[in-house]
Amino acid sequence: MEDKIQQWLDGPYDPETKEAIRNLSPEEKKEAFSSTLLFGTAGLRALMGPGPNRINIYTISQASQAVALYLESHAPLDAPVVIGFDSRHNSAQFALRAAQVFAGNGRKVFLFSSLCPTPLLSFACRYLHCCAAVMITASHNPKEYNGYKLYLEDGAQLIEPEDTKITKLMENITSPSQVKIDSSSSLISPPPSSLIPAYIEAISSYATKKKENKFCLIYSSLHGTGIELMPQALAAYGFSSIFYVKEQISIDGNFPTVPSPNPESKAALSLGIDLLKKMQADLFLVNDPDADRLGAVVRDKETCSILTGNQIAALCASYIANVYRNSNPHPPTTAVFIKSIVTTDLVKKIALAHSIECIDTAPGFKYIAAWIKHGEKEKNAKQFLFGAEESYGFLAGDYCRDKDGIAIGCLLAQIAYEAWEKGETLVTLLSKLYEQYGFFYEETVSHAF
Repeated sequence: MEDKIQQWLDGPYDPETKEAIRNLSPEEKKEAFSSTLLFGTAGLRALMGPGPNRINIYTISQASQAVALYLESHAPLDAPVVIGFDSRHNSAQFALRAAQVFAGNGRKVFLFSSLCPTPLLSFACRYLHCCAAVMITASHNPKEYNGYKLYLEDGAQLIEPEDTKITKLMENITSPSQVKIDSSSSLISPPPSSLIPAYIEAISSYATKKKENKFCLIYSSLHGTGIELMPQALAAYGFSSIFYVKEQISIDGNFPTVPSPNPESKAALSLGIDLLKKMQADLFLVNDPDADRLGAVVRDKETCSILTGNQIAALCASYIANVYRNSNPHPPTTAVFIKSIVTTDLVKKIALAHSIECIDTAPGFKYIAAWIKHGEKEKNAKQFLFGAEESYGFLAGDYCRDKDGIAIGCLLAQIAYEAWEKGETLVTLLSKLYEQYGFFYEETVSHAF
């Protein structure tokens, strides 16, 4: 560990980084230098700060150089990379550095010029025919964190053994001098203007025309990227009565109104619930900062009910299954739902009742994406309809390969609207599902380490 610290103090690192290292406590030095970052469940994710086990401009550069080397033998040089970033501190700077590294390795880069929700990046990877995509985000982690999500050509996060291959390439890059950087490259440009309209069209398959109505929505992006897309998406679904949690509209990497920007946390929902009550609105939707997760609160008479990830999954599964069955009176057995093993088996019961296969995977949405890809290659290709994780991650359709809190927010609002027209709520619909399939109860207990 001491050798690594001295290597950073003596090496080609900037003076601010060296001074930050000197100011670390012994425990902080141990955590920052005793190991190196590895690609895990959601790519690289760690506290920001100096050292090989922290997210900083050097580890971002190292990771990007490793990915560039990997792509040399796995993709033609004319296949581009697309890069997006969220509202966290340093995200824009890290995204630019990643772009400069790929350009330094001779590869064209589409770099978003403003905030990019994670699902839009996954969609962009496919839409722009990229060989890889990078999202600078730490999703719903506290403000001190940042990360590096890596997607390959199908728009899905990499899984084993590719993650191990890239990690080994990273380990061989021990100095900034090994990283190729082009700071003024013509290879870097923003994505085309057609991207967002194409995404909105792709997620609007369940949209219906709506009469003038008093159905009222509340929305919060928790100071993150969702505010860039959710208003357009809800408008495409025909929703006009939308109110925003004004204290949380601002783009702010400090996430000042919440202890942690996680829709699973009740504390993160409190301002939205207050507005839901005040406005006598029908539904409160909330995304995490990179908008790949969705939380929801329903006002049922005078009660505000926080939906769990399992309950949202069941409601969406039932709706999608009914739409599919109505459009396919004699459906083939190739339609499929995919869920993680820790997600409610109510989803499986609903699927089987509609002659839809349901596959269980390990936790991590990248495994759901891997099953989508696998199903497409089978002799009788499987039609993917819906994927779900109890940790508030959902995908309806194969237009992208990561969970999509924007699209599922619109779908859930559509389901709530159709129930509202009948004088019902999402709580009513859940009760009906329990009556039909049996009562399911799950509880998640989270511990921070």
